[in-house]
Amino acid sequence: YLLLVRDEMTVSHKHLGEFCSSLKQYLKSVAGERDCFHVTAVKLPDGVTFIVYEFWETEEDWKR
Repeated sequence: YLLLVRDEMTVSHKHLGEFCSSLKQYLKSVAGERDCFHVTAVKLPDGVTFIVYEFWETEEDWKR
């Protein structure tokens, strides 16, 4: 069993720098979780839309 979590976010240009800093911290934190197999973020060509993919062992692990 593997749970894929996909979250798409669009950020205003005004808050892009702050968002990117927060996203980097979030990715680092989630990557350190024992039951998270992989986490990654993709910036779409428009430059303000991001998709975060997280792969978890179970839904319960993701909810913790």
